[in-house]
Amino acid sequence: MYALNLLAIAMELAQKDKSYEDLASKFWEHFLHIARAMNNRGDEDIKLWDEQDGFFYDVLHLPEGQPLPMKVRSMVGLIPLFAVETLEPELLADLPDFKKRMEVVH
Repeated sequence: MYALNLLAIAMELAQKDKSYEDLASKFWEHFLHIARAMNNRGDEDIKLWDEQDGFFYDVLHLPEGQPLPMKVRSMVGLIPLFAVETLEPELLADLPDFKKRMEVVH
């Protein structure tokens, strides 16, 4: 959510100063890295989202190496659901460098 908020700010600033397109690209990449990590923690196919419960949980790594989902429902498990941003086509058209980098990274 934080990365997307900063992305929105950088894109707003980039409308007046194109140097902010690089910063917007950085926050877009950070958002994608975070999303990937939440869905494949450490390349071990450990997901924080529990499909059955429809909730995000923390995962504890036990000394033996197996993951243990910490099935505690709190506001923390809802925060990833706030990570939403709309990129309007008109805005992307005004920021061609960002759009190009976004499409390559995506």
